[in-house]
Amino acid sequence: IDALDPDALADYAAVAYGHARMTICHHHDWTAVVMVTCGDGIVRLGEWTGCGAYEALEAFNCASPMSQGMMNVGDPVVRELHEALREDEEMMRVILEGGREEPGARDAARLVGMLQEAPRERTRKAMESFFDAYGYRTVNGYDLTSLTVAETPELMIEAIRKGLLDDAAEAKKRMEKTEEKIAALRKRCPAESLQE
Repeated sequence: IDALDPDALADYAAVAYGHARMTICHHHDWTAVVMVTCGDGIVRLGEWTGCGAYEALEAFNCASPMSQGMMNVGDPVVRELHEALREDEEMMRVILEGGREEPGARDAARLVGMLQEAPRERTRKAMESFFDAYGYRTVNGYDLTSLTVAETPELMIEAIRKGLLDDAAEAKKRMEKTEEKIAALRKRCPAESLQE
C-alpha cells in the first residue's frame, strides 16, 4: 500500500469496499436461508412431537460438522491435516510440544510457519489447504477490523492441537448420543410427517 500513489490507493480502497459490501450482503442472504430452514424445522418438530425448542436443538447438537464448531475434525480439510501430522512424527512432536516453554502469538506464528514449510509434502499441502480454508475467517466478529484466524496463530495452533489430542472414542460416543436423541424424536413423529 505504501508504494501506491493517491489515485491508485483510492482505486484500491474502492475495490476493497466493494468486496466488503458484497461479502456482508452474502452473509445476510445466506444467514436468512439457514435461520428460516432451521426455525421451520424446530417449529414442525414441536408440532409433531410436543417437544420444546431446547429439546429439538439439543438433539441436533453436533449432528453435522458445522454444528461442531469451526476447525472441527468432521471437516475433510481439518481431518487431512491431522492425518498428515500423525504420519509426520517430527512435525507432530513440534506441534504438541512446541510453544510450551514460550507460549504466545510469536511462538505460535513460528509453529504455523514451520507447518507451512514442513519437509514432508503431505504436511505442507495439508497446512496450505487448512490455511486457505480457515486463515481468513474472522474469530471475534464480522467487522472489517475483526481479527482473522491467520492473525491469531495461537488460536490456530491450539485448535490443531485439540484436534490431534481429541479422543476419537469420546467423539464417537458424542455422535452416538446425538443419533439416539434424533431417533427418539423420530419415533414420536406421526408417520406422514416423516415424508417431509
